[in-house]
Amino acid sequence: MPLESRIKDSAQTMLRVLRYPPVESGMVLPRAAAHEDINFLTIMPASDGPGLELQLSDGEWIEVVNRPSQVVVNIGDMLQEATEGFLRSTTHRVATPDEGLAASGRMSLRLFLHPTLRQHSLRAIRQAAILVSVYMSSVLSSSVQPLLTGEPH
Repeated sequence: MPLESRIKDSAQTMLRVLRYPPVESGMVLPRAAAHEDINFLTIMPASDGPGLELQLSDGEWIEVVNRPSQVVVNIGDMLQEATEGFLRSTTHRVATPDEGLAASGRMSLRLFLHPTLRQHSLRAIRQAAILVSVYMSSVLSSSVQPLLTGEPH
């Protein structure tokens, strides 16, 4: 089934404007911690500043150079599942750039493409529900555990 037919008329597809507020001088923190997107694909036109980084399979982080005319496409967890791991979900984060850029904040636009569920079998819907459950459990445990133990996050 072509990708276009998997996402056409999806009620779950979402366009978001993300604002990363300015970072105070001397603070070193991620603006968005390392994660994968749960959807099929994420379409990202250039943001108004640097900071997006991708993790390579060896664990190294590389900067996505910010160019005005580029579009970045991330593979999401649902597409990874649909291709049985042939296409891997993109691990990415938004890092704090140098102090001068961090003080100004950052804006970006994201289009999260989700599949059209009515075109999928009950088995596929169950797999998606399990994937969401596992994903949310891992996100919550990694977010809540440091708070419970007093560890820095």
